[in-house]
Amino acid sequence: MTISQTVYQLALKEAELLRAKKELDQVPEAAQIVECRAKRKELKAKQDQVIELTDEVSEKLARFEEEENRLLAKMRELQDTLDHSTDYRVTSKVTRDMDGLLKREQTINDETDALLERQIKIDNLAAQLADMLAKLDHKEHHLTEDFKEKGGEAKARVDALQAQIERLVGELPTVLQSRYAKVKAEKGGRGAAFLEGSHCSACHVELQTGALAKLKAGEAVTECPSCRRIFAARVEED
Repeated sequence: MTISQTVYQLALKEAELLRAKKELDQVPEAAQIVECRAKRKELKAKQDQVIELTDEVSEKLARFEEEENRLLAKMRELQDTLDHSTDYRVTSKVTRDMDGLLKREQTINDETDALLERQIKIDNLAAQLADMLAKLDHKEHHLTEDFKEKGGEAKARVDALQAQIERLVGELPTVLQSRYAKVKAEKGGRGAAFLEGSHCSACHVELQTGALAKLKAGEAVTECPSCRRIFAARVEED
């Protein structure tokens, strides 16, 4: 093929590829799979929050346990002092200190109970999230199988067209390959076009008479004056 024929075929295959991709995207299961994945992402984020809550509760419980152990050790020391002291002033002070420690121990016990109740709720939430994720995985698996069956033909056509486009691009001169890759990235996946009557086949802009005459008199392969895609102004014969 001539270069202009290659650009012409490239533009045709790009348009066909976009139609095939649209058909593939319109398979109902495709949208449902996307929804499943978005929901999974949301549930995973909640799982991360549950893990953080569990870690927070565990840290607080560990701190309370350490403090309670210190209180118990201190109370044993005070009790030992009471057992061996006959001084009224010492006994009074130790008793007051013991009362303070007992109150603090009761506070720790109350807060520990509250934390344990909170942990039960967190564990229940974690179990619910795990169950929801399992059901979501099951649903997505079946949707994927259905999608493969219903969308298999469209997917095969997309893959075949992409391979054909890659082969056609490989037939272009290196300079045109670079220009094509750049404009394709800028133009949503379509980097080639051809003159269709008086219009660009890609951007559909109608060219004025002067511009048309200039294109037809110039290089067979140039760029669209409007969208700047590589452009087959004339499809030359081999």
